[in-house]
Amino acid sequence: MHIKSLSLKGFRTVGEIEVQFPKTGLILVEGDNRDNEAYASNGAGKSSLWEGLQWIIDGTNFRGTNAAKLVNPKLKRMCGELVIEVDNKEYHVVRSRKDKKYKTGVQLFEKSEEKPLTLASVPQTNKLIVEKLKYAPEIFQNCILVGQGMPHKFVDMAPKDRRNLVEAFVGSLVYDKAYDLAFSELREKRTTVSTHTAALESLKSREASLERALAEEVERRSSAKKESELKIMEYEQNIDSWTVEKETKEKEVAEFSNIILGLDTVIDNMIVVHRNIRAELVPIQAKKSELFGSLNVWNKHVKDKETLSGKECPTCGKDVEGDYVEEWLKDTKAQIMVAEKEFQALQVQLEEVELREADVGTRLGELTKNRNANSSDHGYAQQHINQLEHKISDAVRNKDKLASRIKEDESGAASYRSQIEVVSEQIVEADKELQVELQEVDLLNFWRIGFPKIKSQCFMDVLDYLNDRLNTYMEFLTGGEMQASLICDPDKGINDLEVAISSSAGTYSDASGGEKRRIDVAMAFALADFAMHSSGFRTNLRIYDEVLDSLDKVGCQRVLSLLRDRAAEDNLCIFVVTQNDDIRHVGSDYFTDVWTVVKEEGVSSLRIGA
Repeated sequence: MHIKSLSLKGFRTVGEIEVQFPKTGLILVEGDNRDNEAYASNGAGKSSLWEGLQWIIDGTNFRGTNAAKLVNPKLKRMCGELVIEVDNKEYHVVRSRKDKKYKTGVQLFEKSEEKPLTLASVPQTNKLIVEKLKYAPEIFQNCILVGQGMPHKFVDMAPKDRRNLVEAFVGSLVYDKAYDLAFSELREKRTTVSTHTAALESLKSREASLERALAEEVERRSSAKKESELKIMEYEQNIDSWTVEKETKEKEVAEFSNIILGLDTVIDNMIVVHRNIRAELVPIQAKKSELFGSLNVWNKHVKDKETLSGKECPTCGKDVEGDYVEEWLKDTKAQIMVAEKEFQALQVQLEEVELREADVGTRLGELTKNRNANSSDHGYAQQHINQLEHKISDAVRNKDKLASRIKEDESGAASYRSQIEVVSEQIVEADKELQVELQEVDLLNFWRIGFPKIKSQCFMDVLDYLNDRLNTYMEFLTGGEMQASLICDPDKGINDLEVAISSSAGTYSDASGGEKRRIDVAMAFALADFAMHSSGFRTNLRIYDEVLDSLDKVGCQRVLSLLRDRAAEDNLCIFVVTQNDDIRHVGSDYFTDVWTVVKEEGVSSLRIGA
């Protein structure tokens, strides 16, 4: 991240400042407070430049001041713009409050893009700025800005805070997050395992219950099946027996039907014969009746004639009928005799025919009686057949019901077996899931224990690197007279980061001001090396605020020599901020330029050049 220029208006005491940062160099920044000459350089607004720079990038300030109180009370609005180059792309970051053009908020522009990259909200845009600029807030605030007014110096921090900062630089705090995540997931997994175990036990309990129910069902249905099978056998035997009996009766019915059919034929013939006999009998009876009438008439005439025969006529005295009567009587009696013979013949014929008719009638009656008897037997046999069919039908139906019940019983048992099979599969799957969960629990438990150990090991490895860099710079700054080291020894109960020195003071807090400044500078360099090395974050600026003010001339020259070499080697633009006028003279051979922050009537401005 290469910061090319800064434009700042209305931030704290700053009126309006625009500056292009040199590519490299060691620049002295001093102050001129014309509002209060007693303060000299102090209170001129030097630190406001760097605080404004940080505010533009991420919206924070190292003093923790509320944004509303950062606004210059005379200007009543503030705005800042940084031009930053990252990976050959130029970005403009503009942050403002109550500005006429930009209002209140933050804007992000890329030079090659026509439209701003600004997102819907300030937090979203801040996140995008960090992403695009590859900005590392912790490193910027603790390694780029060092000294008075900045965040607490590393050595002034509590041991625990020192350790936290180093862990933040190296990224080992990720192991805390990983530990928390592993622990959280472990608790969730244990809950899941408990739930899965309970579910598995429930499935096993259900399987056992189903198996017991199946065994009971099989036993019950087996007994019922035996009874049903015996009953089916009985029905089948009855059906066979009734079928044979029915077939016998059907043969009898067929025989009766044949007999009846034959009798019907004979009876029909006899009826025809009887009808013919009756046809013969009628004319004979008619003729006999006619002869009988004629004989009666003839006999009456004969009687009448015989009565008159021999009587004389009272008048003439002669026979009344005369002689013809005798002749008539003779003839008539002859006819009567013939008629009587014919009548007798008819009577004989009639008797014969009537006898035949009676015989035919008798035979017809016998045939009819025989036919009726056979018809009755036929009906009884057919009724018996119907009864047998009904019995067979009932038996078949009952047999089918029993067979169906056996199948239903078998399907009922099959249903239990199917349920058991499903539950067994569920048990296998649940057990597999549980084993996977248990493996994950073991893995999470491994990492729960492992992450702190890895973190601790990383931290101890980092200490070796930090102490090596720290003492390299201490060697240069003190001429080998003093060494400093960061100590963490859990075996001795030192879990946080202590600072030890090899001078007579023994501890940083007991060291002299000059010793502390040397340690501060060496520590700042060591931390910067470490931070840059571990994170890959790079920027072209370093700001050291009042880090030389308590050093003697030799100490100042050693620090300035180191800073000059560092600026040249790493292409850095290093600013040394001071309120000590002697620093300019001591470092005249080291500074490439001098910037003066001038405060007048409550407003600060920047003058570049000696």
